[in-house]
Amino acid sequence: MNVATVVVAFNRDVLLKGALDSISKQSLKSDAIIVVDNAVQDSTKALVKEFNCHYLAGNKNLGGGGGFSLGMRFALSIGAQKIWLLDDDGWPAKDCLETLMESSTKFSYEVVSPLVISNEDSTFTANTFFLGLRKTDQVSDLKRKEVRENKVQFFNGVLLNSTVVERIGFPRADLFIRGDELDYYYRCRPFTRMALITNAELYHPSSQGEYAVNRRRLFSANVPSDPIKRYYQLRNRGYLIRQHRLHLAFVFDLIRYPLTFLIYKKMDVGGFVEWIKLWCQGLRLDLSSHPEHRRINEK
Repeated sequence: MNVATVVVAFNRDVLLKGALDSISKQSLKSDAIIVVDNAVQDSTKALVKEFNCHYLAGNKNLGGGGGFSLGMRFALSIGAQKIWLLDDDGWPAKDCLETLMESSTKFSYEVVSPLVISNEDSTFTANTFFLGLRKTDQVSDLKRKEVRENKVQFFNGVLLNSTVVERIGFPRADLFIRGDELDYYYRCRPFTRMALITNAELYHPSSQGEYAVNRRRLFSANVPSDPIKRYYQLRNRGYLIRQHRLHLAFVFDLIRYPLTFLIYKKMDVGGFVEWIKLWCQGLRLDLSSHPEHRRINEK
């Protein structure tokens, strides 16, 4: 088997249907499509059956990291040589997989990712990129080069060789969300040739709504309004800095988070205290789950 596609879903059947429709209409077809359903819903199971995909029941405590791990293990068990990873709210352009496959072969990359574009305004990327010391979300900036080494953003549309998974291992379930993708990136970077392929495109919701100011500002910081997403965003940021020895990121965070909470968010002292608590928890490598998830585990 050449390519297995893994999609992690959670209670978003409308978005999942769009993703599966886009995947099924690719100019180069996957040999297998695997959907990990972390909400474990009958409606999702029926939808997956409609598209003739493999259905894997996850659970609500798996998150993205655990869901992708489960799906990747299954992909390897059925002999996939390459694994294509997508969220349920990512819709690849029709030639996305074909372009990634061609570029992977042409340039001998083990991991390639598409340019993830905002589905609200196609002149912007869904997330920001650093180009040198400058942050950008302009599609035109990124497309000035066909290939941008080490600018991969897991897991939205990333295509990787099965040998990478055998060498690096699987995403960490205890990171849950918001950092699981960066952890996998940092684990891969020393041992794997990776690149962003800018003429491969995938459409995804923009992250701009999670920033108090324009996200292109150098010291802007992502702070989700959802308390569970915010918990893992802030906690995992501290974990990544400590685990991967991101010394520059440590200094960067000490500037941008106080600036965000105390200036951009106009003296949000409660948010500032929450950031300190969770960021320091991550720096201690304490990956305790969000209280809501702990309560579920105790039942």
